[in-house]
Amino acid sequence: MGILTRGLKPPVNIKNNFDAAKSNRTLEDWLVCTQSADAALKGSLPTIRNRSRDLAVNNDYAANFFRKLKVNVIGPTGFKLQIKGKLPNGSKDTEGNALVEKSFTKWSLPENASVCGTLSFKEQCEMIIEAISKDGDSIIRIHRGFKDNPFRFALQILESDHLDDQLNKDLSNGNKIRMGVEKNRLGRPIAYYLFSDHPGDQSSLYTKKHIRVPAEDIILPFLKLRASQSRGIPWMHTAVIRLRQLGAFEEAAVINARIGASQMGLLLMKDGDTFEGDDETPDGDQVIDVEPGLLRSVSGVEDFKEFNSQYPNGEFATFSKAMLRGVASGIGVAYNSWANDLEGISFSTLRSGLLDERDVWMTVQTWLAEKVLNRIYSEWIVMAVMSGELKIPFGDIERFSEPHWQGRRWAWVDPLKDIQTREKELAIKVTSPQRVCIERGVDFEDIIDEWKEAEILLEGTGLKIDLKDGLQVNEDDNSKTNKGDDDE
Repeated sequence: MGILTRGLKPPVNIKNNFDAAKSNRTLEDWLVCTQSADAALKGSLPTIRNRSRDLAVNNDYAANFFRKLKVNVIGPTGFKLQIKGKLPNGSKDTEGNALVEKSFTKWSLPENASVCGTLSFKEQCEMIIEAISKDGDSIIRIHRGFKDNPFRFALQILESDHLDDQLNKDLSNGNKIRMGVEKNRLGRPIAYYLFSDHPGDQSSLYTKKHIRVPAEDIILPFLKLRASQSRGIPWMHTAVIRLRQLGAFEEAAVINARIGASQMGLLLMKDGDTFEGDDETPDGDQVIDVEPGLLRSVSGVEDFKEFNSQYPNGEFATFSKAMLRGVASGIGVAYNSWANDLEGISFSTLRSGLLDERDVWMTVQTWLAEKVLNRIYSEWIVMAVMSGELKIPFGDIERFSEPHWQGRRWAWVDPLKDIQTREKELAIKVTSPQRVCIERGVDFEDIIDEWKEAEILLEGTGLKIDLKDGLQVNEDDNSKTNKGDDDE
């Protein structure tokens, strides 16, 4: 028997889209439009960049973020270059690797690494990562061939303002200039249009001339949020408004607290009576300066209203923490360590936050090595060999063309437990001594060499290193010495 459907109406208001695309009275102010990455950045980037810089100078929390970024990503000694080149027979070229590493260390000195002769390679790395995070990107210009440098190779760090982000045009050869970056039809950078002087320099307000620099001479590192993006955006872009508002809130609270601590109250005068105070407000009200613990009597006063400010109150800390937690999420750091708030947290909570944050730092280290350090090294080794400072055959460059950068690592949060864990992992062979050393930020080969050197230094001294008990006197040597003394 069939089902009678005559006269039935189809259901109405069928939901056939995503909730995120709804339009109702609560979302009517959420206005969005379709724009390319560069079109969205063109009008906003200068303002975001300048606000980020202002926070870096005037906001304690922002300044701490940029400081922690340099300390954790670059570290106290900077990235260490490790070369793993091999000989034709497949064995490790220990001598050649050491030669390359030593030459790079020499180049890293301020007089060689920078065109100005005042910035070491480590200092330049610090400037690069801070500029990328604060301004959105960093301009690294490669200079080759000038005679006052033995390597004929140096770097010049330029602020992102030097690259004209308002320059956009289509060229007759099919290339396009977007935000100062010339690209071919596939989006590959061909050249960069730099201002000869910083556009904010008053001496160059009317001489904003462009210099077209080929892409092989420029490194422009930035984090891409969209595939077609030509310029970077400051990392704090989601947090700048919240930080600014929090700073204004704290300022208002401090001022209110000062007023509450300083202003005693209001003097109400009788009708028709006036008095001349010690000062006058912009509104014409008379002000009396009062010493602490002292109140003067004034003729004609009918009443006195005490002023007792109750703010900031107990909600101040709660509100500030909520704001700072949102900022910490936006910039990718652990709230407790970044905001210096260790109140009421357990060791396990602190450990979890620190480990997550360290993963962020190591991710940034890997990204920086891929985008910047590898490119610098590949350019450096060619010029070092051509200049004669690195004495290896030109044909051997390829053997040393895969650098490894050892970034900063951190002390274990719970040293004993972590060491025991590594010990068990080594015992069941799920890790290696090399990996353990990498996790600690040291080179396993350096450790071996230092142990050999330590054994040579201890040889003949009557001392030995016991892995369980540390440094001890060698009992065999003592027994021989005592026996000889007895014979005499």
